Amino acid sequence: FTNLETVLTALCDYFPRHLMRHRMLLTGLFCVFVYIAGLCFVTQGGVYVFQLVDWFLATLTVTIVSLLECVVLGWLYGADRFSEDIQMMIGRKPPVFFRLLWCFATPFLMVVLFVFTLLRYKPPTYGDYHYDVWGSVLGWIVAAVSFVPIPAVVVYKLYRAKGTLLQRLRLTTKPDDCWGPADITRRKLYQRQILQRAPRSA
Repeated sequence: FTNLETVLTALCDYFPRHLMRHRMLLTGLFCVFVYIAGLCFVTQGGVYVFQLVDWFLATLTVTIVSLLECVVLGWLYGADRFSEDIQMMIGRKPPVFFRLLWCFATPFLMVVLFVFTLLRYKPPTYGDYHYDVWGSVLGWIVAAVSFVPIPAVVVYKLYRAKGTLLQRLRLTTKPDDCWGPADITRRKLYQRQILQRAPRSA
């Protein structure tokens, strides 16, 4: 359910005009798609497919995505801004310990884990079964499909932005002023907090 809501919410937030009105239909279509895609895991050889996918997704891709999430959250969006967002939702800021984890400890550990994984990489196996070259190629494709959209969107946003490369980087990595709660009252409160925060960050 969590994974389903994550994907659907991201799609609806990105295309609100087209998808919000058809949320029920989108949910049904997505469930059918995931069901069909998952059938290969319940066949007689499904465990081999599962092992192949898990071999690549559970190590390289998860590590890279986790690293990027920490960089975006801690450094681009800002750990302080995120802490104030949490305070607005639950009434208190998370401990400083969490901000240290977001900005320093977790990114460092993800880099170490990623390098360690690459150094110890070996072709996928399942018990005594060794996958052919096509198995490794398929695994890398699966890993790429889940990761490539991130740099692809970055390149697309930079391409669409105007100015020099440095100006484009600043523009595309700056939090948008339109971000905030959907509720009008809370959004106004959020905007006031942004204005109060602006002199400190200037």
